[in-house]
Amino acid sequence: MHNSKVMKRQSVIVMFLLLGCAMMLFLPPVTHAAQIGKVASFKGDVTISSAGVITKLTKPGIVLNDGDLIQTRNGEVQISFTDGAVLKLNPYSQTMLQERAEQRGAWIFKTKENARRVTCYVGKLWFKSGAASSTKNYLQSPTAVAGLRGSDGDFGYNPERLQTLLNMYSGDAATVGNVMRGFFDNPGISAAQKSQVYQNMEKAYAVKLAVEKVNADPNIPAAQKTINNSQATVSALNVVTEACTILVQNNPDAQVKQQAQLATAVVNTSIAAAETRASAAKIEIVKADVQTALQQAVAAGDQAKVQEATQAAADLQTASNAAQQAVIKANDQVVIASQAAVANNLDQAQQAASDAQQQQAAAQTQQQVVQQQTQNVVTTTVATTIATTVYTTEATTTAATTIATTEASTAATTTATTTATTTATTIETTVAATTSILTTIPTTTSTSSTTSVFRTTSIPTTVSPHS
Repeated sequence: MHNSKVMKRQSVIVMFLLLGCAMMLFLPPVTHAAQIGKVASFKGDVTISSAGVITKLTKPGIVLNDGDLIQTRNGEVQISFTDGAVLKLNPYSQTMLQERAEQRGAWIFKTKENARRVTCYVGKLWFKSGAASSTKNYLQSPTAVAGLRGSDGDFGYNPERLQTLLNMYSGDAATVGNVMRGFFDNPGISAAQKSQVYQNMEKAYAVKLAVEKVNADPNIPAAQKTINNSQATVSALNVVTEACTILVQNNPDAQVKQQAQLATAVVNTSIAAAETRASAAKIEIVKADVQTALQQAVAAGDQAKVQEATQAAADLQTASNAAQQAVIKANDQVVIASQAAVANNLDQAQQAASDAQQQQAAAQTQQQVVQQQTQNVVTTTVATTIATTVYTTEATTTAATTIATTEASTAATTTATTTATTTATTIETTVAATTSILTTIPTTTSTSSTTSVFRTTSIPTTVSPHS
């Protein structure tokens, strides 16, 4: 009887330790990206990726921030900037928006100018500068840049032919790189199929839909949702990484390269923070398993198991505390990187990315320690490593093939429905059957090579092919 009371008292103490407010740390950091404009109007299928979140437009007035990616299928969107400039995207087009103060010159001759960079990765857009605005406007592609000296014009890029296209209606443009001038047609659906950035944003949106489907299950714990959301975030952010890498590798303008490197540093910091949150959440899942094991041991009167579970709980708490600190520090680096980008401080932004990646590694180490310390107490049957060599069709084939083969008038509806339904259904089935969906796309972010034993869902991940 005495032993039973002792075991119950131990159980209560350990459960108290296992409960806490750690889940608050799994929320992404709050950053205040510069607002540069808003959606004035749209029709059809338009997708926006902002700070790792991909959404479909459902109404005008959505605020746009520095670094946002905008993509159309069989739709159009018009954007109004804060200085009165206007941008319109044609169907099957994609652009990234950047706006910040840029430094020119060297030494005592340094000057700053507010610059807006509109990068077209595929398709056709029309741009008109704001009246009496001091903002410098640059329309750019992966291979060229046009600095506007006037009011308005069409700009485009065809990745099938590696062609940058420009047709000025008024004013002129100073160009760097090979630019074909004169009237041009929208490259259209076939060009969108050939654009890696366009296709990977399609896949990342499919991942987002799949995560939403899985997370809608009321039985999924908060920690599991954090892991799923982190995968969706990383998937979206890696599209931006790829978009910036293309500019660094192919654009001849040094200023374009630097701005792309700044954006890459910010994104890499956010990716590391998301991965850190996922590792911390996995530890929380094991804490819940240990709690269950402890309760079962107490109920069975198994003193040896109670002591073993109690020790595992203490080890878990140490690992959890360390992982939570890593989450806080990684989130802090996201804020630092964003501020460094606004100040055009590439070194500081890259240092923030490096520091966040160190926190990511620290959290993953704690996760591995947890695996070793609790293996005799809890066992979970679902392997959760995101593989990078096995093919899957859910998020990779649908977006590319459907866009290429469906008529322009129905492509958006068919592709969206097929991608969302196939991926979400597959992942839902995966959870029920305790198997993993594996991804084929090479990753630029560090993922653990050790198969995890935590109850997590492997979501197809879209990442940069530029390893």
